[in-house]
Amino acid sequence: MDTISHILKTFRLQARVFHNAKYCGAFKVDTSKEGLATFHIVTAGHCLLELPGSEAEPETLSAGDLVLLPRARRHCLVDRLDTPCDINEGRSTPFPEAPVETGTGLVCGYLEFDQPSSNPLLDALPDVVVARSDAAPWDRHLLPLLRILIAESISSMRGAEVTLNRLCDVLFVLLVREYLEQNTEHGLGAALADQRIGRSLDAIHAGLDAQWTVDALASLAAMSRAAFASRFRDLLGETPMGYVTRCRMQGAHRLLRDGGVTIADISERCGYASEAAFAKAFKREMGASPGSVRRGGD
Repeated sequence: MDTISHILKTFRLQARVFHNAKYCGAFKVDTSKEGLATFHIVTAGHCLLELPGSEAEPETLSAGDLVLLPRARRHCLVDRLDTPCDINEGRSTPFPEAPVETGTGLVCGYLEFDQPSSNPLLDALPDVVVARSDAAPWDRHLLPLLRILIAESISSMRGAEVTLNRLCDVLFVLLVREYLEQNTEHGLGAALADQRIGRSLDAIHAGLDAQWTVDALASLAAMSRAAFASRFRDLLGETPMGYVTRCRMQGAHRLLRDGGVTIADISERCGYASEAAFAKAFKREMGASPGSVRRGGD
């Protein structure tokens, strides 16, 4: 399993659409929520994206454009700069009940992950990502899906709410993949673009139970031990073995929450010879004992 697929499997993405409506007239919307990544899709018309406290100029968004805020950055969507509305004011109508020809349609939602630790995919993204449906590289894969999503947003067919959530799941995956492919100067995107480091990352995620050492990973990358360790840390900001431990503990957290697997089995799957060694590493990395996570305490 490749690195991105494994991370998504470990963290279990769930997009939750909480607003699908059409605005007519003046409106000002702020859906920032601490601890949750937020996204907005303009399904009709246009609006402005404002970032309070930022010197950046407001961005004009048009139908088909997508905004992702991975770290709950404070933001507002408004009809115009001098709108008379206060935050979260403005008359909206459920899209199927609203006239299609006028106004601004918005699909808004949160991205939730079944994992309390830092998410490497969200960490790899900037505070604001704007994907414009008519601009490369987003038009290559995102535009066809966005067209389906927009059609579903104005549909009155049964199951539309669940369908929208699933489409947003896929949309996030495509967005992250496109972003990492296009931004390879540093971080996870750079690590995956580096064939040698990328090969070691895929191997780590495919075999968390393997007895990894820096020497073994360096050999896999066809690099000297010192060169591999230095390059790995330069790109990802942590040591190879620190990365291995973090991935193991994140995978263990998912297994503990799922149930059905004993702690002894989880220890073995994470490459530990004893439960005691595993429990110590888990507590150090995740801030809670395996038993408390299993009981639903964290």
